[in-house]
Amino acid sequence: MTTDELVELREQLLAREHLLQAEVAGHSLDAAVLAEPGDDGDAAHLVNRQDETVALLRRECKELHDIELALQRMESGHYGTCGECKKPIAPKRLEALPAALRCLACQEAREVRAR
Repeated sequence: MTTDELVELREQLLAREHLLQAEVAGHSLDAAVLAEPGDDGDAAHLVNRQDETVALLRRECKELHDIELALQRMESGHYGTCGECKKPIAPKRLEALPAALRCLACQEAREVRAR
């Protein structure tokens, strides 16, 4: 991977990191969630909205964590190397998923084991 490609991927990671930070900061529990619900239907709707918000925050926080780890790998010179087999991660994979920790083969094997 060339220096220019690394710089471009770093900029993409930083831009995504800033966007996610703003999104996470913008989430808050709806004031209506804290109010007494009018009936069981209202309560169920509010709980559902709260669950969706929590799930979204978890995904965003995980992505932020993955981005931070990718930036650390860039700083240490380990970016683009599979965390499992230690082989290079394909540049096309990094273009599609700049925070990728594993090559495609190791990621697929991990997903099969998880099932």
